[in-house]
Amino acid sequence: MADDDDSAHGPRELTVILPPAQRLLSTIEIVDALSAENSAQRLAWNVRITSAIKAGHLPVRYADGFAVAPGTIGAAYGMGTHVRSADVGEWLRAGGWVVTFADPSESASPHATSSAATSHKVTHKSGQPRSYPLDAEINEARRRAPEPDNPQSVWGELSKMAESKFGVLIGFSSDGVQYRSKEYQAAAAPDVFTLKNLRERMRRRVKARQDSPRRG
Repeated sequence: MADDDDSAHGPRELTVILPPAQRLLSTIEIVDALSAENSAQRLAWNVRITSAIKAGHLPVRYADGFAVAPGTIGAAYGMGTHVRSADVGEWLRAGGWVVTFADPSESASPHATSSAATSHKVTHKSGQPRSYPLDAEINEARRRAPEPDNPQSVWGELSKMAESKFGVLIGFSSDGVQYRSKEYQAAAAPDVFTLKNLRERMRRRVKARQDSPRRG
């Protein structure tokens, strides 16, 4: 949770509770943590974080946790998709924030993790959660969309987010939404997510909810 007052009189008190220090966070997870109490600040935080990454103030890492070394292909093509929570805390403290980290043993608590962390997980029949590319970004697009269950409406918001390079999104082309993934790290070329992909993803989610056993 964060208390951020950007009025002309300056901040009153800047405090935040971040996920456990060693946890890897995507841009959208950092934004969620910092705007938990003020959703109107989401876009502003996304711009600040993206700028800090580009300026080298926030060291980025690959999804597997390895650091993206300066001067490498990974750095040149922006392949880093995650930042350690500890590094986010250090960056915020340099700006005058009072930062505390959630206890790893309390990671199951909704107050200890960002909402984006759970949005990455989908429960399958096996009972095991699995992560899918763009889960968090699609959930955010659905939150913004006038019709969150309409793929075309969600696609419009996802396209806007891609143009502003939100989360792992890096742009929009005639082929679809471009984003960073493990394949992108290996090939140094963006992956593409299409409107058809989105329709199929949303259809599967609806079916999964319908097929899940009702809780008594």
